[in-house]
Amino acid sequence: YGLYLETSRRDGFLIRSPVYYLDVWRTFLEEGAAHLLLAEVEGEALAGLMLFTFGQTAWYLYGASSGRRRKYMPNQLLQWTAIQQARAAGCTLYDLWGGPRPPGRIGPHVGCLSFQARLWRRADQDYRSLGLSRQTIFLPFVYPLGSPIIKCHALVWQSPDQEDQHRISKLVDRRRGWGMFPKLSFAHLPTPIEDMSRLSKLLDGPELLIKRDDQTGLAFGGNKTRKLEYLMAAAIEEDADLVLSTGAAQSNHCRQTAAAAARCGLDCTLVLVGPEPEQASANLFLDQLLGAKIIWTDKSNRDKDLQRAYDDAIESGSNPYLIPYGGSNEVGAYAYYQAYAELFKQLNCNIVDWIVLASSSGGTQAGLALGIGKDLTPKLLGISVDEPATNLQNNVYSIIEQYQVRTGMKTNLNREDILVNDDYIGDGYGIMNEKDREAIHLFAENEAILLDPVYTGRAGAGLIDLIRKGFFKKEERVLFWHTGGTPGLFADRYFPYI
Repeated sequence: YGLYLETSRRDGFLIRSPVYYLDVWRTFLEEGAAHLLLAEVEGEALAGLMLFTFGQTAWYLYGASSGRRRKYMPNQLLQWTAIQQARAAGCTLYDLWGGPRPPGRIGPHVGCLSFQARLWRRADQDYRSLGLSRQTIFLPFVYPLGSPIIKCHALVWQSPDQEDQHRISKLVDRRRGWGMFPKLSFAHLPTPIEDMSRLSKLLDGPELLIKRDDQTGLAFGGNKTRKLEYLMAAAIEEDADLVLSTGAAQSNHCRQTAAAAARCGLDCTLVLVGPEPEQASANLFLDQLLGAKIIWTDKSNRDKDLQRAYDDAIESGSNPYLIPYGGSNEVGAYAYYQAYAELFKQLNCNIVDWIVLASSSGGTQAGLALGIGKDLTPKLLGISVDEPATNLQNNVYSIIEQYQVRTGMKTNLNREDILVNDDYIGDGYGIMNEKDREAIHLFAENEAILLDPVYTGRAGAGLIDLIRKGFFKKEERVLFWHTGGTPGLFADRYFPYI
């Protein structure tokens, strides 16, 4: 994918996110319906392509190459190898999928035309497919592969026989088990990306952008709304009539869970940690307004009381569905696996260098890490709001492992690839400090962006401090992923301090 990204930037065409190509990989390559070819020199990958085969046709769909060591002409070797493999597989047609049309001798795609034309023995035939049933002469190439910006879909389709129909059904069935989770649609997506030039100038730092997941729309929005589109769909698929979850008294996750349950016509029980206040405010007020039943507990008994509430619901004749703390499991993480694809498309291949976000239960960071992949830009930095770095790394990686088991997707991510900074925990979860307060005011006064006192305020404080310390280079582009939490500004315990 790194080669493909380099090619798209060099030649000026759009590509899809890593999520898309991972889906292609696990759907087709593992079935033997496609092949990934790489050309290497001294262990360095210089070019690659994906070859798809079905019936008697082979398709060259995706090609990528490095700008380095081009004298070795790796693309030519790849095409020759692909043609040989296609013929060995019994294919009689090699389809290049796209190219300039009508063919011309001049223009921005002459390189593409020249490259493709040299695959043909006769210059007057259709430049989009190559017959393999007759002898093919592969000539040396002198032009690089241009970018097939103008896509001319020229599939030579044959009706699948019974064996092929069975294989298609098998592919569809396997996709359902590979992370294609059911989904509802109530989030306001895509959320916008905005420039934060005033804050960047104030801090004399890198270019700053912000992804506004505080605007997902469900009862003041937030990152959990994305997750709940999948989690509520799973609950409905299991014929649940009640959802249960847990969190702190001012939990953004619980507020959005109560809203999603109301939206879907399900009952909601929330097991909240802390003493019951005399007067409900902020998120807790919204929980009650949205019709959730509240059970109070302390942190040491949270999981036990949640299980007790679940068991009691079953005994009373309900069919409950348990949503984990923070919505952070493999299903919730998939929402942010897809959110990265959204971001990638919005950035139009102009990728940022860093993504910075608040991280606690780990599901959002796990999903984004899956979407980005290993050793690729952007780097993903989670600012811990409560957990020591090692604990949070373990939590995030555990969710990634759960996702791999559930979907069959293999990733080369290691625990050490999960970047976490725990320098801003302060006195603990939900206990504001002066850095948190400063971040809330700087974002509000300079960008009219509201951060919350628990999550984004703390992550914003970390971002500001790292900029001041020179952690980010001035020429870099840094995106702050706003995960929501606005109602927390109006909680009785925080309002006087803010």
